[in-house]
Amino acid sequence: MTDELIQGEYAPDDFFRAFAIAMLRWQYIEHELYLLFHALILTPLTDISGALYYAQTGFGPKLRLVDIAAKVALDKPLQAQWRALRMELDDASLHRNILAHLTAIPEFGEGDSIQLVLAPALLTPMQLRRKHPQKYDAEGCERIAVIFDELSQKVASFHAKVRESCRSVVQQDKHDQDGEAPLGH
Repeated sequence: MTDELIQGEYAPDDFFRAFAIAMLRWQYIEHELYLLFHALILTPLTDISGALYYAQTGFGPKLRLVDIAAKVALDKPLQAQWRALRMELDDASLHRNILAHLTAIPEFGEGDSIQLVLAPALLTPMQLRRKHPQKYDAEGCERIAVIFDELSQKVASFHAKVRESCRSVVQQDKHDQDGEAPLGH
């Protein structure tokens, strides 16, 4: 099987710029996910939510932590929206892993042209190379950055919905604790 190059004619500086932007956009996703987690656990203390979230060393454990909180804190319609968003986050994490775990190698073109691409390391066993049959050049990294940017905006939008929903729950709980009848009674 031959490797397919995600096309683009870029200089090495373009590759490093696109790669860095994609990695920074991934950080936006992780930050937005933290803000969502903070809203879900209904604590005003960022020390507590931060300690729980950032104690998780990988994205998978962070996503599972948010998933557990979402299952407890969200109503059914928001849980359905969360499941769809979670699937997108799972898919995007594969792109993140490509950025983090593939190797930047030179790709020689016609004449003296050269560009950098992300590809499995030279001595990677063939069965692992088959998992990543594509090489990602600067244009591929730019596309990943766009995917990450759009997804971080989706997480931020969902976070706003959750924050409003949780605010309503807290207000209802306060009314219940004050001995008042629940709203609508």
